[in-house]
Formats: sequence, structure tokens, C-alpha cells
Amino acid sequence: MVAPPNRGARLAEYFKRSKLVDWVWGDSGADLANNWDALQKKLATPRCQFAIIGGGKSDPDGRNRLIPGDDDFVITVEETKLAGVRDFAAIPSSHTVIMNNTTAREYTLRFLQHGYFVCESLRRPITPETDAGP
Repeated sequence: MVAPPNRGARLAEYFKRSKLVDWVWGDSGADLANNWDALQKKLATPRCQFAIIGGGKSDPDGRNRLIPGDDDFVITVEETKLAGVRDFAAIPSSHTVIMNNTTAREYTLRFLQHGYFVCESLRRPITPETDAGP
């Protein structure tokens, strides 16, 4: 998963009464902004091994002053997390270009080949026991 809003998106909530959500983010943004409670119930943790790459700035203030915490300008690093993930990484990138980020591409390929982003000993799994929640 690359920059997924696994825990919703606080930024979408700020604009839920705005036509901007429909125009910029389309149906997915509208679901995050207006229907998160219903949408969340339909989502499931993958049954296969999976990893998550979030974008951020490695700074508690993040990129976007409208949302607290490290963020990729649209989603916070915490909002990307999901218990059950085999490996997790936050890389310096903004949301709209993270899929073109060299590190994101390298991590994705390495995970598909080996099951980790960097190496087995540096995996950062998120388990229900270690998950601090939203």
C-alpha cells in the first residue's frame, strides 16, 4: 500500500461540506470526508503479506499545517498505519508524487522479492499489540 488512508483522512473531514472535495478528490475523497464510518466497516486487512509506505517529512509539524503530525500534505503517517502489516516505512515525499519516488519504488520491488523494505532485521511490522491506534 502506498500512502493509503487506512485510518481515514483528517484533511478530507475539514473540507467535507465543500464542493472542492468532489472536484479535486472525486468519489474517494467524498467517501473519506462524508462516509468514513460506513466505508471503514467495509474495509478488511489483507489476508496476504502486505507492506505500507507512507509519505512525510520526518517532522512532527509535517508539510500541511491543517493536519497535526507528520504528513505527506494529504494524509498523516499515522493515518496510513494498519495492524497486520509485515513492514512499514515513512519516506520523505508528498502524497501526489510518492508513487514516482525512487525509494518507494525500490522498497516496493524489494518487498515483492523478499518480504521486507530494507532487510529482515529492520522490518517494522505493526501488530495489534504494538498498534497505538489513531
